[in-house]
Amino acid sequence: KMAAPILLVGSVISLYYGIMVNQVAATTDHPVLTPLGETVIPVQLPLILTILAAGIASCALQMRQGAFSSRKRFAEVDRIPWDLVTLCALACGAIVGVLTCALRIVAEIQIVGVGNVAWMGDVAMGVVFFIIGFAVGLGAFALAFNDAIKAGITSAMIGPGSANVVGGQFAFVKTHGRCIDDMIVKAPAAMKVAFGENPKVNYAGQNTSPATRMAIAGILREELFKARTYQQRKQKEPDMSPDFRYECWLPVLTGEIPLKAHAHRADDILTAVRIAGEFGLGMTLDHCSEGHLILEELKEAGFPAIVGPDMASRNKIEVKNMAFKTAGILSREGILTAVTTDHPVSMIQFLPICAGLAVKEGMPPEEGLRAITINAARICGVEDRVGSLAVGKDGDVAIFDGNPMEVFTSVLCTIIDGNVVYYDEESGFL
Repeated sequence: KMAAPILLVGSVISLYYGIMVNQVAATTDHPVLTPLGETVIPVQLPLILTILAAGIASCALQMRQGAFSSRKRFAEVDRIPWDLVTLCALACGAIVGVLTCALRIVAEIQIVGVGNVAWMGDVAMGVVFFIIGFAVGLGAFALAFNDAIKAGITSAMIGPGSANVVGGQFAFVKTHGRCIDDMIVKAPAAMKVAFGENPKVNYAGQNTSPATRMAIAGILREELFKARTYQQRKQKEPDMSPDFRYECWLPVLTGEIPLKAHAHRADDILTAVRIAGEFGLGMTLDHCSEGHLILEELKEAGFPAIVGPDMASRNKIEVKNMAFKTAGILSREGILTAVTTDHPVSMIQFLPICAGLAVKEGMPPEEGLRAITINAARICGVEDRVGSLAVGKDGDVAIFDGNPMEVFTSVLCTIIDGNVVYYDEESGFL
């Protein structure tokens, strides 16, 4: 979580520096960059220093948080889900490698011309930086899984973001394991759709639709209509070739999984309710920042709410009424309510604290605990396996030295599927 911002800042600095070097070269006719050597600071030096800083910061943070300490241990630490971590690290490495190679090639084209570009050398340099970026990303992303376990969080609903009207399918997973396939509790678990500023701003910046809230609603209704038509056709022709654009909608249309609707503002929430009602779909209202302003409508609709991330800044006009009181107000009105950090908007390890702040603002303490345990499990459709302690359920347990919703409380031990995956040796608990 520290390496990524450092890499981003360093990449911007490196890019800006490269532009400046090339401008100087173009205006002074000075051979600042040649295939054989430089007479000024190399363009890639800021990026080299950035990658080193990111790697040092990542290792330092892991040491500080106990990854290499004998006092706070992760049991069977090799069971980190390396396939998912590796995918994220590959993306990190690809970005760094491509950026480095591209900067060099662009600089050389401007200075020495296309015919004199050292293509093989530049590609080789990109490969080297890819390897370095991959290594840094591997450490940074692996640490994120440990953050959840150290906070006593044993499972999570994960999936795509909200930049598109239809984001894709979610999965409910355990936060510990060797392979992501073995970590899955339910997949698919929901279908992500988004209303409001995120898809609107994303596509308005590309000068394409949807650039308005009306267009977002229209696109979603059209997609659902086509999916329902596909479902009806498939029922009549069971041997027809699958259309994978609409296959993913079948569990939604049959009621197996709900829509997962990103909606902050009251009008967006009501639009989501209207569309779900039109097609007879289940739905969870994610964020629901202005849900407390439309209580009667939400009670009548009967959809559960996943409130948060209230710890985040009010950086969009649609979250101006975001507050920790919302979860408690909805809960007191009989609406099934859970609390979310929307990681990484707010870090996942702060989930118990977010529930505590909701309690501070009026949610009953027992409801605050339910909002991050059994209520969350019910909303995600996995209450038969997690969310409470009962015979027949998965052996997922978090043991604290106090109230988990209080800021000074520490996790003594985290157990997933009956296995101890983290413990604080300093406490003497084990």
